[in-house]
Amino acid sequence: MTRVLKRSQRRLLSAFRQLLNEKEYYDIRVAEIISLADVGKTTFYRHYERKLDLFIEMHREIFDTMLQELVCRDDWLSKEPRPMLIAVAMKAVSKTGGRRSIAYKLGSDWPHAQRQLSENLTATINRQLGTAFSGAKWTTNQEQLAGALAALYMDFLIRLNSAANEKAALISARSLQCFSRAMVLAALEEASGDAACPTY
Repeated sequence: MTRVLKRSQRRLLSAFRQLLNEKEYYDIRVAEIISLADVGKTTFYRHYERKLDLFIEMHREIFDTMLQELVCRDDWLSKEPRPMLIAVAMKAVSKTGGRRSIAYKLGSDWPHAQRQLSENLTATINRQLGTAFSGAKWTTNQEQLAGALAALYMDFLIRLNSAANEKAALISARSLQCFSRAMVLAALEEASGDAACPTY
């Protein structure tokens, strides 16, 4: 479920994205974001405590986009990744192209960012699983499964940041779908059949 943002939040997020296209995260100052968004300092701090909160908000939208097509059982159990996941991967690799790691870019903000991103991703995946497998019986707690899947997705996103090209990103997306499918099948009580994925 996508959060509804106020117009001023949208402007701040848009300004932050624009600045990220021009410079590294650690080089961006809150004053620049405020100026580019054409909002007051008070408005920024009404919505966010620091620029990291904008980074988290931006990724919340990426998670929603990346997972929006996982709405039914067949989507999760497909041997091929959903088109939107591939689109997110291609967009990410076109912007990063094998540059520095996300942990390096965020510096001292990375531990907090990683924790918050993992929590948000777990919540989004848990919601999607609940919709896709309504009434399903799991061999494990659904939220624990969502947390394990979130760890896979986080690893995928981190690796995308250093993917050399679109082919590498596509292979990563296919591997992610294969591992996700295997985890979901293993957690379903009534699962049967082959969980194997094609070789790439």
